[in-house]
Amino acid sequence: MEHDKKKVSMGKEMGENSSSCSVNQEKGKRLPMPPPPPPPPPPTIAQHPLDPKKLRRLLNNRESSLRSRMKTEQRLKDAEQGVQSYTDQVNTMPIGIENAKNQIELLRKENHDLKTKIFTFNSNRGSKIVEEVMIKKNIEEVNQLLHSKDLND
Repeated sequence: MEHDKKKVSMGKEMGENSSSCSVNQEKGKRLPMPPPPPPPPPPTIAQHPLDPKKLRRLLNNRESSLRSRMKTEQRLKDAEQGVQSYTDQVNTMPIGIENAKNQIELLRKENHDLKTKIFTFNSNRGSKIVEEVMIKKNIEEVNQLLHSKDLND
């Protein structure tokens, strides 16, 4: 028993790390530990130690989990497409804004031209109305003269 304690204390003094490698005291060299054995493959349905109800529940849970992951992946793809669509819209907005500004300017010019035409038409119309009134007065005067001349004859 004391002999075992001495081995343990000697190993600690020498800085032995039992988890990573072993010490070959005879040669004084460290030898690497062999890799751990691979984990056993998951049991198949026929080999599974659980009862059939638990096994069905496990399979249903796996399927549900897979569907959930697929839905999440699809939502992520949809969101990425939405972001791309909005990015494209934002990138094309300056062109649309510039086109709208040009169209506004054209409409303002057309509006100004139409207002000028309306003003000109109204001012011509006003002068024509005055002219028409003057002509009517002249016609009335001429008619009165003719009428008075007819009465005198």
